[in-house]
Amino acid sequence: MPKWKGWGSKVQPSMNEVIPEIRYKLSNQKEKLEDVAERLYQRDKEILQRCVGAQLCGDDDRSKIFANECAEIRKMYTTVKAAQISLEKVIIRFDSISLFEDAFVQIKPVMEIVRSMRGDIEGLAPEVAKELDGINSVLEDIHSETGQVSPINFELDLAGEEATRVLEESKLVASQKASERFPKLPIESKVTGQANLSEILKDSENALLDIGSEEITQSKSESIVLEEVLSYIKSKEGRLSVKDCADSLSIKTNDVLTAIDSLKEQGKLVVEREAE
Repeated sequence: MPKWKGWGSKVQPSMNEVIPEIRYKLSNQKEKLEDVAERLYQRDKEILQRCVGAQLCGDDDRSKIFANECAEIRKMYTTVKAAQISLEKVIIRFDSISLFEDAFVQIKPVMEIVRSMRGDIEGLAPEVAKELDGINSVLEDIHSETGQVSPINFELDLAGEEATRVLEESKLVASQKASERFPKLPIESKVTGQANLSEILKDSENALLDIGSEEITQSKSESIVLEEVLSYIKSKEGRLSVKDCADSLSIKTNDVLTAIDSLKEQGKLVVEREAE
């Protein structure tokens, strides 16, 4: 009876050759999902910083936009993390079934998990989804070549129930991990009408504390820059050289320009160019 190796060439490898090869490919895809999850996490930190900065500047509309984007990013993160956890369980299953000579017939639950997981991540990690297609194709070929009955009784033999349980557990664990890793969005309390302005700003600062001291410095500096630029303009009796202001405050000229735009939006500053 022919067995399979790689993505389509029929040879006569032993089971101990085929399963490690598939396991290796699954491990590679798990690492790729880890990279995707980390990029989403870093993106959330960036957007959260903008959300907090917008709130500190009193720009509620922008803060809501940023908060909504954070919410979407966190949904994607949870989906990717769930797929990563599912893959890890599949890899562990392969480690277990490789101990038995007729383990090929135990791969049906694995096929169901891989197939379901592939659909969840297709839009978020298309390269991984494509690789999972190839892996599942090999699993299907193996399963079709190995008969249907095994004397070995695993804890979960029903493929559909096994896949459903694994995927549900993975999603639950991923959701818990996301809740633990991501700070609460400061805009949430304001949207529900359960906090006043001082409470919202306090939540904003606490959110920054959750993601590290570097973000605290960066986000606080935005409000401080606004105050310092406004004070500088007043000290110059309304006259402003962007370069001189940046040099005096030890900030970038772009920061000065951004502060001017924010002050204009808040109605604290009216810009008039002097006639040459």
